[in-house]
Amino acid sequence: MNGRDFTGDDFELLLLRIVDGEASEADMATAADAIAASTELRKRAFVFLCDESLLADEIDNAQRVSKLIEAASSPRERRLAGRQQVEEPPSRRLTEGGILSYVNRHGLAIAAAAALLIAGLIAHNVNMMSKVARLHELTVQNETQAEVQVVVDDAATADRRAKKRIGGAGIGRVIGLDDVRWPEEASELTYGDTVEEGRLVHLAGGVLEILLANGAKVTAAGPVEFELTSLLAMDLQRGKIVASVPRNARGYTIVTPTSELVDIGTQFGVAVSDSGDTELHVFDGDVVARSRVKAASTDLVHAKENEAIRFSAATTELERFAARESGFVRRLTPQVASSELPPLPRVEGLCLWYSADMIRDIAVGEPLPVWRDILVGDNRFANDARQFDDRRCPKLVNDGLGRRAVRFDGGATSLQIDPMDNSGCSTVFVAFAPGPTSFSNDHHGDILFKYGMAPSLELSLQQDRTLRSWVWPGPNENNVASVRSPSIEGRRISVVACQYDSLQSRCQLWLNGAPCAEVDAPVELRQCDASYLGSHGELQNNAFFFGSLYEVIVYDGEFDIQSLGAVSSYLLDRYETASSN
Repeated sequence: MNGRDFTGDDFELLLLRIVDGEASEADMATAADAIAASTELRKRAFVFLCDESLLADEIDNAQRVSKLIEAASSPRERRLAGRQQVEEPPSRRLTEGGILSYVNRHGLAIAAAAALLIAGLIAHNVNMMSKVARLHELTVQNETQAEVQVVVDDAATADRRAKKRIGGAGIGRVIGLDDVRWPEEASELTYGDTVEEGRLVHLAGGVLEILLANGAKVTAAGPVEFELTSLLAMDLQRGKIVASVPRNARGYTIVTPTSELVDIGTQFGVAVSDSGDTELHVFDGDVVARSRVKAASTDLVHAKENEAIRFSAATTELERFAARESGFVRRLTPQVASSELPPLPRVEGLCLWYSADMIRDIAVGEPLPVWRDILVGDNRFANDARQFDDRRCPKLVNDGLGRRAVRFDGGATSLQIDPMDNSGCSTVFVAFAPGPTSFSNDHHGDILFKYGMAPSLELSLQQDRTLRSWVWPGPNENNVASVRSPSIEGRRISVVACQYDSLQSRCQLWLNGAPCAEVDAPVELRQCDASYLGSHGELQNNAFFFGSLYEVIVYDGEFDIQSLGAVSSYLLDRYETASSN
């Protein structure tokens, strides 16, 4: 039997009979064969046995449960009252009453019921389902996922020694498209496509956004023609682009018919007319440039924030004027107005901010391919968290109290954060709620947040329900700066904060506003690679988070105890979390 042989909720009814001990040997054999043969049914089995337990635990308000029971039982009552003469099919009974009433009867015992199913299948020589973790592995299988990653030798040469592991000669990926139109002779790009070194891009209209492996982003508005000559350079023949370049990618160069523009860690726009005239508009930071016009001076010129320079093919003289943003697309997704943002108490040093209740472009219940970085204060460059494989996207959900959260399934879902760098002092806050169990390995646990390259800071939930942070210095070295919290209770929202300050040689861990431990920070953090939410960068390490993330905040630079307490209090108040566990 395969996935197409089951109609409605027949498969869930079969699982229900097994966990209730009412299944025949034929039922057991049917379930085993179906789960082994069908990817769809493996996923449905996981959702029924594991995800429904999340729902059960979130419905802890007696009045809410009472209403659900009443709603679930009403069809049966109507039948008993003679209002419905025709017996309902099993699939409808399960949909309207079976699952909800089962959840209300068993609550968190669903996870244990899953174990009973496994035990029954073992008795029938189904070795692939020897425990709940094995069922999870079968129902949500790991598959190869292409990712933009960076390998560097040292901080001084990171920007020019960046490499990729995305296959072929790829140097980046398409991360956004809006109303794009391609000329007939041009090859089209779609979301998630790898962009190769030397790729010619000819866009007739619309907006295209490309993330390079070193963290630089190029946003092009058609009509535009350019060539990505390398990881650190492009030739712009005509049209408009905006380049957003982090510190680790400084030196990014744009060559036009009349100019050569070299970034020093900034965001700037470039417009090239059909005649080759070039305008440079610096929105943030600094750019150095020189003319390529014949007989013009080749001396370097400097453009600062809010300054612009025009290079004309008809003259050797440069023209300086005030920069303007009109006509340029600085970011594909509109930024949330500051008046609509939560009252984050500190924006100085902010370098990343995700908040589930600020997600506006995805409906509740849908997969989340991109969690947008909120730009405010010192956070000027967006480091969005992405998942290019729709099978691995977490979901946007409402919890039992109606609060938005991003749900990770503990076996396949994760998000990769655009490459970002820091100064050696990093402070990470995560507001999260754990799932009812864990499928991760004992070494890593359920990873909440992880920097990609060594030395790598890793923050995770362990099997004993403690929080742990540590730093992996690199290959063949033991982890350092390991600190743990007390065990968290239940599955309510908790707020964990980790500060790793290699400048002061101090690493601290806080849980729900209370300090847990402090140790030395012996190695310097140097980051210019992708980071991760909900998993390890190496997926085979099986360190997937099972539960929900509500908010993630990262600061770069010195961060005092008063600020740490203020941001912790902000998160505790937002999610009504007790001050201690």
